[in-house]
Amino acid sequence: MINLLVDGNNLAHRCKYKFDLSNNGIDVSVTYGFIKVLSSTMSKLNADTTTVAWDWGIPEHRRAALPEYKANRIKNWEPEEFEDFNRQLDELHYILPDFGIMSVTRPACEADDILYQASRIFEGDSIIVSNDQDMWQAINDSTTVYNPNKDQILDALYVENECGITVNKYLDWRAIQGDSSDNIQGVTGVGPKTATKMFDKWGTLTGIINACKSGKETAKIATNIVAFGENRIFNNIYVMALYADRAGARLELSQCVNEYTRANRGEMKAYLVGNAFMSLLNPEFIQLMLHQNVPIIKEGIRMPMVCERRYPVE
Repeated sequence: MINLLVDGNNLAHRCKYKFDLSNNGIDVSVTYGFIKVLSSTMSKLNADTTTVAWDWGIPEHRRAALPEYKANRIKNWEPEEFEDFNRQLDELHYILPDFGIMSVTRPACEADDILYQASRIFEGDSIIVSNDQDMWQAINDSTTVYNPNKDQILDALYVENECGITVNKYLDWRAIQGDSSDNIQGVTGVGPKTATKMFDKWGTLTGIINACKSGKETAKIATNIVAFGENRIFNNIYVMALYADRAGARLELSQCVNEYTRANRGEMKAYLVGNAFMSLLNPEFIQLMLHQNVPIIKEGIRMPMVCERRYPVE
């Protein structure tokens, strides 16, 4: 079974700038483009199940650990443009289940968390559709990442060739560099090549830090690493990590699986006709959606309660 796991916000933003369509004066660029591109990707990658994940705020643990996390994400859009974009996202989230596609979102949870956890609890192989390198940490023997910009499936060998480290070290490798796109500061002077060189020499992140603190590492960059501080590096890991389900993604996925219904032919046709998406109204598209199934959750999977909601010990 192939589970297609899609970053909804990522795809929607790409569609906003790729398509320019309206229906009776209402912008439908994102809704039309999203369904068109998504269906094409589903067909191309032979998806048996399709899950779309959406951002809905910053998880509390990330904002608490790093208050400036994603504070640089400011869109230079007019208020009307921003409102219209969100309207189309809401419409997609509402309508996708009628197409046999699970649409998953959770308050104070990011799409990346949902995608990662889905790849770990669903039976079969998973393909995550995203051009965000954060998702590379999800890659393993049963999970790959499809980069739509490159039209390429990325696996563990790709990461090793691209970064010079194995996938199990990828998160540490990223943490020491930081991530400017998410406003996560890293060690000054440490980019991909320097990080790879350090990991190649000292093996692990702990090995690098210890070598710098003890004076065994004599390169000038050692001073920057010590000055930055190991606590800040490990705090970056805490913020970037997707393996720990601290936002309740598994619970949300489990609920969506329980509520799943197959594609509704009548509702699909009504939506496509009502929005004048006639180019999509063809037998191949309808059959593709009717082919979609509910993801199967592996036996014995734990569904941890969200940490913030646990009762304190008396």
